[in-house]
Amino acid sequence: MEFTSDSPTKRMSVKDFRDTGLLMFINQILHVFGWVICAVGEGDDMYLVPARTNFRGFTQSSIDSNYEKVARWIRDNGKEIYDEAGWNGKG
Repeated sequence: MEFTSDSPTKRMSVKDFRDTGLLMFINQILHVFGWVICAVGEGDDMYLVPARTNFRGFTQSSIDSNYEKVARWIRDNGKEIYDEAGWNGKG
């Protein structure tokens, strides 16, 4: 996939994905099946790797912290998410 200025898909950094809490949110689902997406590396060299795991879930404090991050991200980006979907009062 190529990411161009007119592409409907915008590339985001792994750091941004992790910092929103979405990586943990997705991993909660994957843990049910014994899978996980791991963030490997640091800074601009960070990348994601799917892996198998025997972990099943996260600590409650980790869940609470990441749910707050997801809620904050939704609060800060909600209008943009709605607008870019093109609904604008159609539903």
